[in-house]
Amino acid sequence: MIIRPSAKYWGSSGVASRVGDVGQASDGLEAVLTARELAPDLILLDITMPGMDGTTAGTIIHQEAPHTEMILVSQNDDVVIS
Repeated sequence: MIIRPSAKYWGSSGVASRVGDVGQASDGLEAVLTARELAPDLILLDITMPGMDGTTAGTIIHQEAPHTEMILVSQNDDVVIS
């Protein structure tokens, strides 16, 4: 699972010990590299990350690991996904 810094509290609350490896990425490229390293079952991915955005990172991760589940989130009210 890749956890964005805003959800970092999960690691200190004990959730990480129940779900296994928890990775963190600050941008899309780092998310792709971390996904390659950890091969997670689930990724929580912000679509408005700096550098490579989350939708691009998610596409690359899906191509390389199609069985990895992803939840894409955004705090931006102006984002529209079609």
